[in-house]
Amino acid sequence: MIFALENIFKSYRLDSAADYIFNAGFWISMASMFYFPVIYLHVFAGISLISIKSMRWRDRLQLLIGAITPIFLVFTVYYFFHLENVFYKEYWLDHLGYILPPYPTTWNNIIIGIFVGFFVALCLMMYGSITSKSGIHVKKKIEILYWYILFCTLIMPFQPQFPIQGLLLYNPALGIFLAIIFLNIKSKQIAEILHLVLLLLVLISQFYF
Repeated sequence: MIFALENIFKSYRLDSAADYIFNAGFWISMASMFYFPVIYLHVFAGISLISIKSMRWRDRLQLLIGAITPIFLVFTVYYFFHLENVFYKEYWLDHLGYILPPYPTTWNNIIIGIFVGFFVALCLMMYGSITSKSGIHVKKKIEILYWYILFCTLIMPFQPQFPIQGLLLYNPALGIFLAIIFLNIKSKQIAEILHLVLLLLVLISQFYF
């Protein structure tokens, strides 16, 4: 998703951004090969491109072609080995679902969910601070990242199991927002202490989660 976001950002106010638009759709579909609910983020890509440039019909077509290309290429390989039914099952059927409460989860998942939710809430509350010293083009990209967080949250239910892997999708946006928050802290000592605490929490999580 980092590559997809990068290409969306690069298409800002470009009249001819065919390669960036194609790449955005391509990388989202590539990510969906590993985590299927990402496929729904094509809607996010379309909305983001509309907000940063004037989308023409050929731009929408380029995004669609980019989205279809990796799926078609992988399907071709499966088809060559007469495994098209396996592809259909592994890529589509095994990942379609909609979870409803009570969610099947563990204490580890709950703690991780609370941890990620805290940072998402923090970034939402710090919106004014994050955008205060930014130019128009930077604010547009920040708004796209907030849209990205929203869509990452919306796609969580569209899978048959608890979406613990889906929480990783928040990382690109949260990483950027937290970096901006740290840079806006006036006391560098406090920023360094908080950074060290976060680093320790990450290291601890590698052993216990």
